[in-house]
Amino acid sequence: MKQNRNDMFLVTIVLLFLIQSITNLIKSIYLIDLLNTQLDANVLGLLFLFGSISLFIPLDDEMMQKITLSTGIAFRLVYPFFETTLRLILSGFAVFLFMAGTPLLIRNKRNVLPNAMAITILLSILFRSAGMTLDLSEIGWGQIVAWILAIFALYAILTDSALSETYNGENSKRDDNDEKNIWSIYSFLGILTLVYFAYGSPSVLARWVDSNYLLIMSLLLLSILFFVFSEHFMLRIYSNSRILLFSNFLFLSSLVGTILLNQVHFIDEVGAAPIYAPASNLLNNGVLYVNLLFFHVLLFDLKTISIGFPYSRQSLAKHFTMATFIFVVLVFMNIFSNVWGYVDPVSGYFRGLFWLPFAIATILVFPATLRSHPLPNGISLSTIILVLLLSLSSVAFTFSFNRPLTDTSPNLTVMTFNIQQGTDAGGNFGLKKQLDVIKSLNPDIIGLQESDIAKINTGNVDAVRYFAENLGYYSYYGPKTVMQTYGVSLLSRYPIVDAKTFYTYGDKDEIGTLQAKVDINGLIVNVFVNHPAGSQNAKWDHLNAVLNASDPETFTILMGDFNWDETSSFYNRTVVDYLDTWRTLYPNGKKDGLNMSRTIDHIFVSKKFTILNADYIMQSYSDHPAYVCEIIPA
Repeated sequence: MKQNRNDMFLVTIVLLFLIQSITNLIKSIYLIDLLNTQLDANVLGLLFLFGSISLFIPLDDEMMQKITLSTGIAFRLVYPFFETTLRLILSGFAVFLFMAGTPLLIRNKRNVLPNAMAITILLSILFRSAGMTLDLSEIGWGQIVAWILAIFALYAILTDSALSETYNGENSKRDDNDEKNIWSIYSFLGILTLVYFAYGSPSVLARWVDSNYLLIMSLLLLSILFFVFSEHFMLRIYSNSRILLFSNFLFLSSLVGTILLNQVHFIDEVGAAPIYAPASNLLNNGVLYVNLLFFHVLLFDLKTISIGFPYSRQSLAKHFTMATFIFVVLVFMNIFSNVWGYVDPVSGYFRGLFWLPFAIATILVFPATLRSHPLPNGISLSTIILVLLLSLSSVAFTFSFNRPLTDTSPNLTVMTFNIQQGTDAGGNFGLKKQLDVIKSLNPDIIGLQESDIAKINTGNVDAVRYFAENLGYYSYYGPKTVMQTYGVSLLSRYPIVDAKTFYTYGDKDEIGTLQAKVDINGLIVNVFVNHPAGSQNAKWDHLNAVLNASDPETFTILMGDFNWDETSSFYNRTVVDYLDTWRTLYPNGKKDGLNMSRTIDHIFVSKKFTILNADYIMQSYSDHPAYVCEIIPA
């Protein structure tokens, strides 16, 4: 099969833009529905994923690809300039068009698919590393990179005469075997799902196990490099379908094992004792390390898949559409495991099943690997050089992290901030604006709530790492994302020691509470970051656990979005031992015309502190105000 020398780069750019567009479409739908805490008409935006239906239109293959891919690229370039509903619609059109053109492109350029996917993942990792987990090619001046890639892709699309490749007249034979090869489509979508869910954004994986981002990224890069440099040797091994299948089973086992080993028991009994999450160790981290080293198997799978890819338009249209339906189900399963208490009557069944969509996506790869194939060989020198440059560049971007000088002032500025998963009250995603709010207040210790956004719901962005690297602060993420909580985390100008998480009874959310010590020039301050939700029983269980774990006779801070105000029995119990930093200064809850007498965002401190000042910042670019207070050891 004749291949244009630019084929690999064209397929790479299309795959990258497809994954980016899907990421933005699903993030936009989720963030708009987040405002309502329920599904509404916006979820119909998922219908944009079914672009492969367009393949039933009797249009020439070459013309179909040129129209869909070029216009899809145009929408990809435009949507970053918009927010909320417009971003949903524009990214949706990009997804629809890419899903229409990509099946034909992959069919005609199948020989380059494994290498193109490898470079797609490397580009995604590079852009995420350069943007501190935000995709650099979608923000600010970094969008120039996307425009350069788009120009190259458009040139290749408009000048490529092989978009309707006929495979040397073997169409009839291929058509006869199409129904035997349909699993290649499902396997391809399975691998694309895994890349979108996690492997294109290593920070997602790092938050599963609370491990070092650089280590996780490096292991993934090593696995891809192994695919590139060991291809000739490993092709002979993986041409045996049993070995390839067994390797896929090891990948699946280590993937599911990573998630299950890092989960703790989900408490569903009122009054049950809190469960402390075990510290990260060689076992619960090591299984992920094994999984990352076996990631190269998926790229070898693509070599097998590409050989068996169906040729006929009818097979492509029918089975890409069916595979897309499975993809949508996997997306719902992934998100429902997080919002299990909010989308009745379906979501409750997915509590604790975060591993399931990952397992299904991996199992989809298995059938296409069951047959032995003379796998194609061929990675050019230019590909090897590009892979090395992208890998080294990704690593280099992670070394821009600097610690600030510690402050010798005895005054301590403490901040609590529910960032609503990086979103403002209008559904606009804006970590940069929230970061500017934090910088303007210059706090020493920050407790964040709804900060667990390193997942597909919110575009696989790690808000804690983004804030920590921009501020130069120490950080502790808190509950691992495999627990699917709404997340609490801690940022500090001073070193964080002995940080841990405990879980209490939850009937709406998994309630994870952060407990840590901050070493402030030798003074140890105990910090608890809280975000209880659900019934009265759930809130009482949480508060009792916090009060039992804390000691008001030490330097202690309790802060967070408590979801109860000053009129509640929870508040009355808390102020028996701790001072409300706001009401201590302003007994009626009012300051300079601002009435915060019924707030749920609190900072309580032990009586060993003196409270100097306190302010609620209403322009916080969240649905919660940022609350900051200044205290000093008494």
